[in-house]
Amino acid sequence: MASANPDSGVFSVYTREGVRAGSLRQGGLWLWWMQMVVVIAAEAVSAAGLLAAIFPALLVWRMAFVFIVVLTAVNLTSAKNFGEFEFWFAL
Repeated sequence: MASANPDSGVFSVYTREGVRAGSLRQGGLWLWWMQMVVVIAAEAVSAAGLLAAIFPALLVWRMAFVFIVVLTAVNLTSAKNFGEFEFWFAL
């Protein structure tokens, strides 16, 4: 869809263009939002679990909270920054 219809929007633009049913249009946005919430939380908990194995004195829930705050802040800046951060975070 991005090649056929290049636009400066995110998934909401493609949802609006691709799905013409009224209730499904908003449903796509909610699904994207839920996916982002679940992915950020899963990444934060897994990163905190890995660091807890290395640094057992640190509490997992505190590290997960710090990761969630950092990932959310990076995600709110721009898509380019989030993609770059995710690339290096995956290492």
